[in-house]
Amino acid sequence: MQYDSTYIYQKRNYGRVQVDGLAIEASKGKGGWIDAFSGETKSIAEAFAIEIDQQVMGRGTAILGACSGANSTTTQGVDNPHGITEASPGYMWFRKGMLVSFWDASGDAYIPSTQTSGYSVSSITPASNQIVLSTTPAAATADGDFLVRTNSASFDSSENTTIDAHATGNGVIMGIDRIIDNDQTDFAGDDIDSFQGIDGNSSTNNWWRATVRTSRGILTETKIQEDLDEIEQNTDGEAPNLALTTYAIRNKLIEIVKSDRMISTLNLVGGWEAIKYRGGSVSLPIMVHKFNPTGYVYYINLKYLKFYTLKKLVWDNSGGGVIKPVSGEDQYEAWFKMYGNLGTDKRNAMGKATGYTTS
Repeated sequence: MQYDSTYIYQKRNYGRVQVDGLAIEASKGKGGWIDAFSGETKSIAEAFAIEIDQQVMGRGTAILGACSGANSTTTQGVDNPHGITEASPGYMWFRKGMLVSFWDASGDAYIPSTQTSGYSVSSITPASNQIVLSTTPAAATADGDFLVRTNSASFDSSENTTIDAHATGNGVIMGIDRIIDNDQTDFAGDDIDSFQGIDGNSSTNNWWRATVRTSRGILTETKIQEDLDEIEQNTDGEAPNLALTTYAIRNKLIEIVKSDRMISTLNLVGGWEAIKYRGGSVSLPIMVHKFNPTGYVYYINLKYLKFYTLKKLVWDNSGGGVIKPVSGEDQYEAWFKMYGNLGTDKRNAMGKATGYTTS
């Protein structure tokens, strides 16, 4: 029997803090300037955790979302987070201070093409699904153009961002929406190309596809069971052991089953909590994730979903210590790095269902 080889390329993630000489001088005293660094490092650690959390829910690209409507002002409507069609709310992926750039979805170029730096997000308006930029974009955008992380995309030889080039790029780890896919639907350009080196769209590699069920409609217990049954059939009886969904779907499921089946609450590692669904041969914890796309349920088998790490998260201590002077500046800095990527060795042990509603 002949087997295909799969590759999980490592991605680099970095973080940096800087403290100005004035801040150090103002905080002089026993441990004062160290305390200034402690506050900065705590803040960046929290921001980094949120960033990785949202990357894990994506598709391994630099795409944060799509422009909702044409625009030439600082206020920009956003939708389709990570380029996932109708996966609202769009604003969820943006944070104040984030640097973003515009990308022509049809022309494969920055907007404008000469752009070398991004725009800072100054505020977010959840009620209207909008972000406000600190400066007016240098060129107008069209509905459906992408907003990408500045300098965090994957690039080809012409410096164009690529959707799923695992071997290139410098910062966006693979996410479960791309891992749990059947490679049959094109998202945001051309990311149905081979995944981890194997073309799941090929008729000879249909085993390299997760189960995907779309347009599910109003949530019922029967539909959840149908999702699970199809995954079991697709993977020779190996069932998922965790589901991720939204608050609304989780609450609807509790309402559906509480009258005739006991709901158990599980306390998981890291402070997470989940309810447990029991049906057929499956006893499945269902957990809410704040970045879960609206109407989506991800069925995961944690046995086959892993974070492959070449270098764990560490503060750089090369050149004599973690805190270093910035050359030519009245500043000190510290930075950390991590080399790793999320991957799977058995894609068909998982699945996702989209388009669920609660009424």
